[in-house]
Formats: sequence, C-alpha cells, structure tokens
Amino acid sequence: MTRPSQPRIRSVITEDGITWDILAAEQTYVIVYKNRPISIRVDQPMNLRSGFKYKKMSYTNLATAENQCKKLNRIFDCADFTVKWI
Repeated sequence: MTRPSQPRIRSVITEDGITWDILAAEQTYVIVYKNRPISIRVDQPMNLRSGFKYKKMSYTNLATAENQCKKLNRIFDCADFTVKWI
C-alpha cells in the first residue's frame, strides 16, 4: 500500500537535475521521554567515522514515529518514550 500523497507547496529543480519538493504536513509527531522533548546521540567508537550521530526525533508520519518509539523503549528497557503530536 502506498503512502498518500501530500500536497506540494513548492518545487525546484537544481542544476544537477535533483528535484526538491516542499510538502504540506498535516501534523508533526515528536518522540518524548517522560513527556519532555529530547535529543538522542549515539557514539560508535568502532566505526571508521567515529563521533556522535544524532537521531531524528520528529516525524510527519505517525507510523514511523511509533516504530522509533517502540525501538527506543526496547533499547532502554522502559516504557517512558511516547509520541506526541504538534
């Protein structure tokens, strides 16, 4: 099943042929920890490009936000991560 198409607000094609579209979003979903907005960073010292990577915490698709929330609850062994909408 395909994702429903969102209304396009503006579109531009760059010199290298890449199309950038600004799409309207009905809602924004944010992952929170104990009802507080958060940021999560991951350090992978064994990676060739070591350093911190910051995880995305806001989504325009509810299912994606819920799946990330479940993953974080599983990783941290808790049920404190939830999804809030703006």
